[in-house]
Amino acid sequence: MTDFDHFEDARTDRDRFEREQLARDRDADRVETADVTAAFARELVDDLIAADVVTARSDPRVFVHNLSGVAFRSRRQLAAFHRGWATARTGGGVDE
Repeated sequence: MTDFDHFEDARTDRDRFEREQLARDRDADRVETADVTAAFARELVDDLIAADVVTARSDPRVFVHNLSGVAFRSRRQLAAFHRGWATARTGGGVDE
């Protein structure tokens, strides 16, 4: 068998699959917060802390969403997450 069979060479498929998986991982790590302003996030997170929905930890500086157990390093990320989480739970728009 001296002829190279492109159909049996799985390297390109494997490489493409790996690149797609890495791209998905990068996308999952990035949180889109364009529609959440810093002022809105600050106010929302402060309200969530007061309502015991979020716990602020100082070492390391993170905010823990108590209802889901997810930790965030950014108020904007937490605010965007909570809006989506609340919307998913209620099935409608929530601005809390």
